[in-house]
This record gives sequence, C-alpha cells and structure tokens, in this order.
Amino acid sequence: MSLDPIVACIHDHLASLPEDRRRTLAQATTLRARSLGLTVLRGQRDLDIPLTLTPEIVDGATLSERGRDARAVLAQETRTDQARHLFAHFGPLEQRCLENWERAKHVTIARVDWFIDAAGCHHALELNAIIPAMTAYFDAAASAWIETMGAHVGLDHATISRLLHQNGSNTEELLASIVARSGRHPKECSSLAILHRRMAV
Repeated sequence: MSLDPIVACIHDHLASLPEDRRRTLAQATTLRARSLGLTVLRGQRDLDIPLTLTPEIVDGATLSERGRDARAVLAQETRTDQARHLFAHFGPLEQRCLENWERAKHVTIARVDWFIDAAGCHHALELNAIIPAMTAYFDAAASAWIETMGAHVGLDHATISRLLHQNGSNTEELLASIVARSGRHPKECSSLAILHRRMAV
C-alpha cells in the first residue's frame, strides 16, 4: 500500500470536516511531531512547528529523478545542456562557486532547493549544506503526519508501520553516507547519535 490512497482519503475527509475539527487534527499532528523532537527554541521557550495537513506527495519516479539531478548538481557531473537546465536559476555568486567545485564531492549531507516551473520541470534554485539534525526533523514531520492521518482514516497499526517503513528515513541515509565516507564496515556502525545545541532564533 502506498501513501497515495491515504492522501486521497485525507483530502476527502478534510473537505467534509468543520473548521474546528480540522484545527484539532492539525494540533494533534503538531503535538506528535513535538514528541518526536520537532520544535524551535525562541528565547527560553521551545515552540511547536506547525505542520500542514495536506503535504505534497512526490511519486517514486519523480523523487528518483530529482535525487539523480541533485547528485549531478553537487558533483557538477553534467553535460552542457544539462547544466543550462539545472543551474538556470543560480545567481552570480553561486555560479562563481561552481567554478571550483572539487571539494563538494566530499560533502556528506547537502540539499538542493528545486524551483518547479509551470510545466512541472525542476531547476536548481539553491544548493545548501544543512545541519545533520535536520534529517531527524524531516523524519519527525513525515512520521507525525503518517501516524496521525493514518489513524484518522482508520488504518491499523500494522499498516501505518508499513507505510512508515516504505517512506524511508533521512537519518538512516545519513548514517549510510557517514559510514561510506568513514571506510569502516557497515556492521561496525549500527547507530548514529546526532548532537545539537540549543540556539535561539
């Protein structure tokens, strides 16, 4: 079972629910995300990060294509025609950075922000190095949505667990990347501790 049927059910349910019920559902999703660690520190307070009830679900083929092109952007292993498409929205500073890109091949974690045009084609808008903890935030948001919305449409625990597994884990992929760079055998690195400091924003 994929996420697509859940998305369809959620949209149908949300359309029929009164505003106060939708608000309650949104709060439940946000609270679940908080329990998984998705908060931001403002002053001396941990604040929730509200989640949308209707995230865009990207199909596997599109996700694979964007992942392939993200790796190409990072390594700059593109043909001239590909480069014009992928780097079209980069500014002058980013274009200069591309001129000396050899060290980028050793990056463990990075993110390409895609601009999607009216035809559905993706173009590289930004290339960012992100903090390792961000992978855990991504996982917390996705898991909170799948668990809360899955329960809302009546899915059983086994089905929800299967969907969580099928959705994958950014944190596990980060571990795999670190292990690959370390030169150690995967069996020697079965877990990963991500440390962070509290920082007001």
